[in-house]
Amino acid sequence: MQWARKQTPGFTIVELIIVVVVIAILAAVVIVGYNGVTQKARATAVQNAVQQANDTIATTTLHNGGTIPSDLASAGVSNGNGITYQYSVNTASNPAGYCITASGNGVSYYMANYYTYTGATTTTLSQTSPAAGACPGHGVNGIAAVTNMLTNPNFDLGVTTGWVGTNATISLSTAQAHSGTNSLKVVTNGSVAAEGVIAVVPSPGTMPGNTYSGGIWVWAPTGSTLYLVTRTSGAAAQDSAQTIITGNNTWQFYTANNKLAQSDATSLQIHVRTKSVQSTTFYVDDGIVIQGTQVTGYGDGNTPNWVWNGAPNASTSTGPAS
Repeated sequence: MQWARKQTPGFTIVELIIVVVVIAILAAVVIVGYNGVTQKARATAVQNAVQQANDTIATTTLHNGGTIPSDLASAGVSNGNGITYQYSVNTASNPAGYCITASGNGVSYYMANYYTYTGATTTTLSQTSPAAGACPGHGVNGIAAVTNMLTNPNFDLGVTTGWVGTNATISLSTAQAHSGTNSLKVVTNGSVAAEGVIAVVPSPGTMPGNTYSGGIWVWAPTGSTLYLVTRTSGAAAQDSAQTIITGNNTWQFYTANNKLAQSDATSLQIHVRTKSVQSTTFYVDDGIVIQGTQVTGYGDGNTPNWVWNGAPNASTSTGPAS
């Protein structure tokens, strides 16, 4: 006698594919929801931190008879628990004011109390609840602030202070400005190599052991070859690696990075010079020198979220690296 085998139904390929797709969709929804909750929690932690720091500054100011603390240590505020703070005070304004930024987990929030600063214009900022972003001149969302050490970076004051021609004639030009109203026109003599222009940092401070980088916008004619270096000088001059500039009748941004200052360094400069003997005319504008290993872009007090540290277009400036 032959027994019939019982057939056990199974899943078809199509059914298996549908199940896998449904599981993938559900997993994606869960992951997105989890990431959203996590990001919100991180943002909330930074908001709470800046609110608490602001409250502490306000309380300290009250106890000091209205005198705003000059730094966070005086107010008892310090970095910790993954949160870092930046703080700016302007006691010369009336009323005096301050701005504080808290950053953590790649996000930043700030609060301000009658903080007057000078960027492209002079502005008084008040922010009574945590707002996304950073105070002017502060780093933001994990991007550190840098200071442009050149005090005449853009020629908008109509002067050439801080810039020196070497076997070249320099003058202001309105014909080829990269930004603003002026650029610097450089006409080389064509008698030797390495003719061009030098930008001098007026007061670099203590240099030995620090690393510096420079950058500048250059317009050079087609067929010309220049180079850019960041130079530190003591008993002798030392240059960063040369960045070659190939002229093409357009504005281009060049950088010369990561120059470690020697033990007796007291002078800091950037040079734009001819690579060989050639008589040429080129233009420079919007120069930057920072303490750090790499310039990633140009910034001065006229750049959004940057501030002038003194007179507009005639002082150092600080803001988030671009």
